[in-house]
Amino acid sequence: MRKMLFQRTLALLVSLGVFAAYGCGMVGQKRPVSTVEERISFTEQVGVELYANTGDSIFVSGSIGKVEALSMSGSIASTMPGGYALPFDFSIARSDLRLSFQTDGHLYYAAPSDKSAASHGLLGNVLRSGDSVGIRVDKASGEYEWYVDNSNYNRMRSCWSRRVREDDNITFTKTKVTVVDGSSALKEIVFDGFYNGLIHFTFRDSVGGKSVEKQFAFNVVNDKPTTIGIKGNMLEILTVDSVGMKYKWLRIPQG
Repeated sequence: MRKMLFQRTLALLVSLGVFAAYGCGMVGQKRPVSTVEERISFTEQVGVELYANTGDSIFVSGSIGKVEALSMSGSIASTMPGGYALPFDFSIARSDLRLSFQTDGHLYYAAPSDKSAASHGLLGNVLRSGDSVGIRVDKASGEYEWYVDNSNYNRMRSCWSRRVREDDNITFTKTKVTVVDGSSALKEIVFDGFYNGLIHFTFRDSVGGKSVEKQFAFNVVNDKPTTIGIKGNMLEILTVDSVGMKYKWLRIPQG
């Protein structure tokens, strides 16, 4: 009876927002970070014989940024205290955690949204678009903590954390990762493979952080080079099979 009463009381408290209201869950005012440390531009060579495996980018033009990140040595699935110190689950698959924002006291490195999760036994998923899971680093001491920022879910600034423990068995390496951000203008052609008698490509155009894709497929002339064009880019396919293709660029528009 007491156990049932406790469970009902707990469910009521959670439904009233206790998960969001517990004091140590508050996060300081978020501020942006100057993340892009360098820009990388790409060019392709015309008339040079090249080889690509299925899935390779055969053409990239434009520019991308490089930002600071922490590379995880493995994955984690654990818990941290939430409202009234009641634990909830969080997980991060092995990935690079990108420097995303800061407060007065910490730098926050967020995992990709498709590599992270946070859930509560009574509420289920406790993340909404724009929330994040990752590592925060104390600016003064350098201490690492796992964090879950679910401010959008709670409709108020809220962030939960616990220190990184030895038994987590995770180490972090400082690195840099590439990003397509608001200052990028990137065009890319990916060789998707040769199957059903057709050679397949994806053309991806990213401007201002938004990306548009279009698929192309072409017949191949047996035993002789095949010339194809994709968005003004012309290449000659010398040989192709299910593993990869040998090719060279004939024309790449400038600008």
